[in-house]
Amino acid sequence: PGFLNESSAIAGGGAEGSATYAVSYVLSASILRLENRGTVNGLFVTNNTYAWFSMKDGDAFAKKFGGITGNDPDFFLLTVKKYLDGQLGADSVNFYLADYRFANNAQDYIVDDWTWLDLSSLGNADSLRFTLSSSDVGAFGMNTPAYFCVDNVTTTDLVSSKNSLAFDLPMEVFPNPATDFLSVRLPQENEASFAQIFDLQGKVVFEKTISGVQNGLDVRSLPPGIYLLRVQQGGKIGLGKFVKE
Repeated sequence: PGFLNESSAIAGGGAEGSATYAVSYVLSASILRLENRGTVNGLFVTNNTYAWFSMKDGDAFAKKFGGITGNDPDFFLLTVKKYLDGQLGADSVNFYLADYRFANNAQDYIVDDWTWLDLSSLGNADSLRFTLSSSDVGAFGMNTPAYFCVDNVTTTDLVSSKNSLAFDLPMEVFPNPATDFLSVRLPQENEASFAQIFDLQGKVVFEKTISGVQNGLDVRSLPPGIYLLRVQQGGKIGLGKFVKE
């Protein structure tokens, strides 16, 4: 049963195979303090197992999303805002952990995998503020279990023309913005690496095996916008963000 798994992610493990992730229980708001201030690149989010089963099947405290007919316009919404120097920012980023508001019930969903959430629009931050809201509200507040999971929070300084972002793998990404080719500089010359580019919806739009210290990625076919670059070399992962003009 879901209530026995309140400390786990419905995805079954960490994002991108990570060994650990965070489970947050949100009373009014949950605050994540960053080690170093900067522009938040983004993070991975998914549903908590307890909350997922509660929405899918209902329980003694919360309704089954969609109701008996499946037509109820239910939702479970995560809202992220930023703090900088004690001031709460005006902008926010919303992510639906579950959405049953579609006219076509076949489009209704409850998130069951890790999803990349781009937070760069929030700008520089020293803390992130998370709140949850739901269509299922009773006399004492929200009935849906107030849990969600987060992993792999990344930050970057977007002022620089070169981005050096990494979990474990140091790398440089330039020029930024890029027009035709994106250069990726890696530490190991003789070890093969796997490069992926994601759009803001988390969709893979480019994949290539690369080798050598400096590599060129052909991005001419990509529409203008903001993209996330992920490079894996051995057991190490590096993340970079760039703008395609």
